This record gives sequence, structure tokens and C-alpha cells, in this order.
Amino acid sequence: VPHDADGTDNGTRAPVAVLYAAVTNDTGSPADFTGTIIARDAEVRSASLTYDPAGDAAANAADRAALAAFGIVSR
Repeated sequence: VPHDADGTDNGTRAPVAVLYAAVTNDTGSPADFTGTIIARDAEVRSASLTYDPAGDAAANAADRAALAAFGIVSR
């Protein structure tokens, strides 16, 4: 789930973890799903991260810096 700095306070405002694998909602309505996250002390592949489509290179760099503060380093 890409973070949304301008969105509502629904847990997407600040990047704090990386979802390990895609979770698809085929129900057509909001639903809760179980997933695995990388929450700290990890190295992730930068090219595999999903960024906010409205973001630019500076916003993406800020996202990576926010994750680095939690020990999630992208290469």
C-alpha cells in the first residue's frame, strides 16, 4: 500500500513498513486481509517498492528515508 501523505488518517500517511507480498481484494468492497510485513532491520530492493503514483523522485527519496529510520534500507 503506497503511503498517502495527504490522505485521511487511515494508516497510510507515513511509510513505516513494507508489505512482503501483494494482497488482492477481489470482493469489490472494503475487507480486512492478513499479510506479512517487514517492520525493521532489513534490506529491501528499491525497484520492488511501490510508490505513490502522484509522487516525484524527491517524494520517493523521502519515503525511503522514512523507512530507513525504522531500519529498512533500500538498495
